[in-house]
Amino acid sequence: MFHLSIKSLDKNIFEGEAESLTLPSTDGELTILEDHIPLIATLKEGKLWFRAGREKPELSIRSGVLEVSQEKVIVLVNI
Repeated sequence: MFHLSIKSLDKNIFEGEAESLTLPSTDGELTILEDHIPLIATLKEGKLWFRAGREKPELSIRSGVLEVSQEKVIVLVNI
């Protein structure tokens, strides 16, 4: 599990522990799992989804930025 924060300009969409995150980067689809290497990527229009316990929420995005560090994963999106 890793700490995931998903935010848009006007609201906090999700803050908590997640098992996986899949999103559309400008270089192709990315899946983030626990202990992923540090990474910064730009996001393109598409579907973002993550697994947090039994839930698997899905979100349509227009663009965004992903930052993966050893401490957490932050996703800033334009929806």
